[in-house]
Amino acid sequence: MKIIAVSDLHIPKNDAKMPEMIRNINSSDADVLLLGGDIAPANDMALENFLKSISGFRGKKMYVAGNHDLWTTDGSSLDRHEKILPMIYRKYGFHSLEKEPVVYKDIGFAGNIGWFDYSFVRVYSPPNGSKFKRTVKGEPVGQPVSWQELTDEDFSTQAIGIMGMLGLKRVTGSNDIEYMHGIGTDKEFCAKLTHKLEEDIKAIEDSVKKIVIVMHCVPFKEGLARDNSAPEVCVRNAYAGSKRLGEVIFRHPKVSALVWGHVHNRQKFVKGRTQCYNVSFDKTGSENPVKFEV
Repeated sequence: MKIIAVSDLHIPKNDAKMPEMIRNINSSDADVLLLGGDIAPANDMALENFLKSISGFRGKKMYVAGNHDLWTTDGSSLDRHEKILPMIYRKYGFHSLEKEPVVYKDIGFAGNIGWFDYSFVRVYSPPNGSKFKRTVKGEPVGQPVSWQELTDEDFSTQAIGIMGMLGLKRVTGSNDIEYMHGIGTDKEFCAKLTHKLEEDIKAIEDSVKKIVIVMHCVPFKEGLARDNSAPEVCVRNAYAGSKRLGEVIFRHPKVSALVWGHVHNRQKFVKGRTQCYNVSFDKTGSENPVKFEV
């Protein structure tokens, strides 16, 4: 089965590169198109315009949401996740993997946005001597602390500053804390989606030959950003995803391909029996969308 996949278009940020990719999608002979979230973050009109522009693709179309897709200033992020986005995508012929898995031509597809639970915080450490400060409304408070002194509570506030020669640099988790409403804590939302992923895989694995998993967030440490020694990257890893997602995925031997995005770090490699692809839009490259076969 031929599959094309892409995530993290962040329309209108990458508008200059969109015409070529739209032509590639519409002219593709792939059986399946996968969209992995953050297509037109918090801009439903731009999202609809994009989905309309790729209506020339004739294969099966599926999607999962991205964290930026759930941003809102005056509503519920949970409503966006469970009601608004599925309605928009359904209008343009997309199946929501957030809602349920699907079997297509003997291949199972499952997945969801995933989320983060700070389980990647201690995978990598910044250089010795790196110092941080907790911040409140962007202003530093208290004494400098070491990497080891930072707690899950600190990461949950997304208010950590890195001390450097040019002053204090605040690092956030994509400002999710300011625009995400109604999902509970990060750990609660991540646990909910991890459980759903397991149940969705179990629901289809007996009836398929292979399974393709589509995520937005990172499900295992090899998918984190490349320069993991930089202090700001070590902080952002807290918000990249969850190792528990990967533990679920790799417990199931029929998973032959895994797609994710979020960290904008195009990757392609094999882990065990699974083909692994970060399909984040590559504004400097030519392979948009990513193509592969299962």
